[in-house]
Amino acid sequence: MGLRKIDEESTVLGIGYNQGGNTEGNLDRTSSINLTYKLGSRLKLSFSPSYSKSKNIVYNHEIYNWYDDSAKVWHSPVPQLEQPTISTGIRFDYTISPVISLQTFIQSLIWQGKYSDFKEFSSYDSYTFTKLDDEDIISNYSALMPNSVFRWEFSPGSTFYLVWTRNTELSSSNEKFELMSNTVDLLIEKAANHLAIKITYWID
Repeated sequence: MGLRKIDEESTVLGIGYNQGGNTEGNLDRTSSINLTYKLGSRLKLSFSPSYSKSKNIVYNHEIYNWYDDSAKVWHSPVPQLEQPTISTGIRFDYTISPVISLQTFIQSLIWQGKYSDFKEFSSYDSYTFTKLDDEDIISNYSALMPNSVFRWEFSPGSTFYLVWTRNTELSSSNEKFELMSNTVDLLIEKAANHLAIKITYWID
């Protein structure tokens, strides 16, 4: 399902919602907004936040396989993974001149994975399970990935590119899904910065 509204020639708003699932208990819901604003002919700003929540049955996850020495058998628990995710995209496009432009894109992602309701197949043919007493396992992941591209066409068909990227990633096992604290941690955490130069030259 989607909705798009154009208030003026310079503003475009899109709203979307998707949902899917199956009889095995998997369920996915996603809500998103896409707002684009043009300021004159040179500047365009885009803001695209989204929120999703999914529940999925995890099969054959090697992390949770374990060997029972007393029974001499391998156990393969089948947990349910519940995962809320918040992501945001911010894009900035600025045309300095017909041959010079600057694009900046900032992508952020925060999600929490909760593995619960552990069980084990008692019969593959009848698709039945035996419930296990394993404790819930929680993992958190967040990332902030801005990048900028400076483009200069110094000659017809010949272009100079200067690209900067930054990547910050954090993971933890906190039980609470804390948006504000995760966001602050991403901003102050050390990050990996990369700078690249590319030149294409047109030879007559």
